[in-house]
Amino acid sequence: MRIHATFILLLIFVLMPGKDGSFNIMNLLLTVAVFAGVVLHELGHSLAARHYGIAVRDITLWPLGGMARMERFPSEPIKQIVIAVAGPGVSFALAVIFGVLAFLLIPDLKPVTQLDQFVLYLAEINLMLGMFNLIPALPMDGGRVLRGVLAMTRYKNSSTKISARVGQVIAVFMVGSGIAFGHTWLMFIGIFIFLMAEQEWRAEGVVNTFRSTPAWKAMLRPVTTAGRMTSLQSLANYAKDHEQQDFPVVEGLNLVGLVTRWNLDAAINQGRNDDPAFTIMARNVSVISPEDTLENILAIKVPFARLVLPVVHQAQVVGLVTPERIRQVQKA
Repeated sequence: MRIHATFILLLIFVLMPGKDGSFNIMNLLLTVAVFAGVVLHELGHSLAARHYGIAVRDITLWPLGGMARMERFPSEPIKQIVIAVAGPGVSFALAVIFGVLAFLLIPDLKPVTQLDQFVLYLAEINLMLGMFNLIPALPMDGGRVLRGVLAMTRYKNSSTKISARVGQVIAVFMVGSGIAFGHTWLMFIGIFIFLMAEQEWRAEGVVNTFRSTPAWKAMLRPVTTAGRMTSLQSLANYAKDHEQQDFPVVEGLNLVGLVTRWNLDAAINQGRNDDPAFTIMARNVSVISPEDTLENILAIKVPFARLVLPVVHQAQVVGLVTPERIRQVQKA
């Protein structure tokens, strides 16, 4: 689980003493309540995704919501919608629970004690969290619902683009309203939504490209392999004069490891020129077959900039998917 920087800024704001130098414990409790509400909101998404057999890589939290990164995005629109509404559903359920509790404690909804006020705030915060996330603007949950609905119509192929553009129109309106009425927080939220909508659209374009690109179209070939005892200096010399910078390590034809350019450079800088390849090779190496689409690499927890993937056919290494080749696919 990750915490967005805005949470840190929120904590700094909350923990600042008042004009009289006093510390408001209620503000801290409310911040903790917001944090807990966002966590439960995102767990709603995560549980719905797991119901469909989709693992969640991590969850990033920010004060008005969060983002659960799934290892893959469901292709079925109905699953997209269910996962999207699960989070607001949890928020609304919490709002109902605290709303009922508030009604029982304060039938006239005129809080007297701090406890009354706190329970009422909890109901309001979770209601606002659910409603805010249903705004039909990517990357908000409402934007994902809109994309799922569009995916069930003739606009399927452009559902992400339309949802992103709708989100950006709403974001511009929010920024304009923030400037007009002096609400700085609304302006910053609008800017955030605008940028994230653009990122979501571009990311979807990359995913679609990867779905249609088999590994053999994107791999570096032919590939020079190394033996376990091949010296690191000989690999470094080869890398100076060739495009290939990473080396599968084989015994016979079987892949047993991978020497990446980063490990090789570090070892050479340490003066380990005569060390054999097996001393720095990675042993648990993910592989891909020539006919597998590049979509499979999205589930690998390695940044694209450092992803090196041997392409194996009939137990033999026939190519390498490298950062350079991935960038070429992204630009296509």
